[in-house]
Amino acid sequence: SEKSRIEFIDLAKGFCILLVVLTHVHFKDHYPQLMGIHLYLKSFRMPLYFMLSGLFFKEYEGFIGFLKRKTNKLLILLFSFSILMQSFLDI
Repeated sequence: SEKSRIEFIDLAKGFCILLVVLTHVHFKDHYPQLMGIHLYLKSFRMPLYFMLSGLFFKEYEGFIGFLKRKTNKLLILLFSFSILMQSFLDI
């Protein structure tokens, strides 16, 4: 069966991500008149994102299970991408 998602949580996380992007593109340099709003939003964007992400934390079967899952999901993809990019850079 397909897992249902809570749309409000996804939208709130997306909003937090947009706030991070705005901070990294020097929002305060382009709009100095909005500096107060910028400082207010900056104070809660990351804590809110981490809180929303932690709501649906999945427990693993111990440290070894966690390590296996992360290896399969992240390291294999990283090494595959690295090999692929290296082959393009050598051309």
